[in-house]
Amino acid sequence: MPPNLIVVRIDGRNFCSKFSEVHEFEKPNDEKALNLMNQCAMAVLEEYPDIVFSYGYSDEYSFVLKKTSKFYQRRSRMLENKTEMNFSINSLVLTTMIVLHCFVKELVFSRLRLRIFWEKILECTCLSCKRAGIDGCHFHRFSDVHEFNKPNDKQALDLMNLCGLAVLEEFQDIVFSYGVSDEYSFVLKKDSQLYQRQASKIVSAIVSFFSSVYVMKWKEIFQNKDLKYPPSFDGRAVCYPSTDILLDYLAWRQVDCHINNQYNTCFWSLVKSGKSKNEAQNHLKGTQAREKNELLLKEFGIDYNTLPLMFRQGSSIFRVKIENTSMLENDASSIVKTETKIIMEYCNIIELSFWEAYPSILD
Repeated sequence: MPPNLIVVRIDGRNFCSKFSEVHEFEKPNDEKALNLMNQCAMAVLEEYPDIVFSYGYSDEYSFVLKKTSKFYQRRSRMLENKTEMNFSINSLVLTTMIVLHCFVKELVFSRLRLRIFWEKILECTCLSCKRAGIDGCHFHRFSDVHEFNKPNDKQALDLMNLCGLAVLEEFQDIVFSYGVSDEYSFVLKKDSQLYQRQASKIVSAIVSFFSSVYVMKWKEIFQNKDLKYPPSFDGRAVCYPSTDILLDYLAWRQVDCHINNQYNTCFWSLVKSGKSKNEAQNHLKGTQAREKNELLLKEFGIDYNTLPLMFRQGSSIFRVKIENTSMLENDASSIVKTETKIIMEYCNIIELSFWEAYPSILD
């Protein structure tokens, strides 16, 4: 059987009902808006040589990959989530089933009919959104080109946190998020029906919104630094069968934050002191946490435990319920109103005390 054709289609999210209205697009067609879509499509073809054809109209575009493409090993979620704008995305594979959707190609009266079967993700879903470089795996290049400080660039982390906050404000079903370095994880409430629990819709919408905010907020954070090329993100939806396993996942991400930050702080301190990168790696090879702390303190005067919590523990953004009591006029009685507020903390989420302090997060 010949190789299958893969088609990736993007659709604007709320373009007709919100985006075009807010930006006052001309009706029924805005030539400038269409030209912008076309420029984006041309940039996609320039960036990804495996795409051989594209077709677009209104707020959607379809991209056809060559039959023999091994692009991201033909993994549907990776193809879907290399996006830089606020779109939802579907992967189409003609004549075969692949991961999320099955499309059956039938020739009837010279018409191609596509039957779509959606995969729905199960209860207790955690969506992991990872910030990466232009191809989804070269953030080192992005940070080098934009001259981020090593081992941590506070402005870059602040920008990531602004994006995380914006995502929670936009998607009400997200109850908790955790960010470290170049990644963010978002937890949806158990009974979420966001996009009817269609994995590709959830992932592509959140990832594209995150990246759109990253571009829009860049100058707010980096006032004296231009964005030299657009960032891209990949994402995945993971289903956890229990709250305990979900908390294990989040604890793992925070442990990873500490391990990586401690190593990187030592590594870049050595490099800045004059060692080559290879020499710094060899110097740290086989060292334990205690030895790294001693190295920082004795050779560089850095007390690791006094470094900013954001660097050592990452950023947690979540919704909390706050009760406000107010007295009724001309009455001795009072009423209690509950409101939900989004807050951000740099805290220990490994210990159960955090979750006990905010039980409403996972209710």
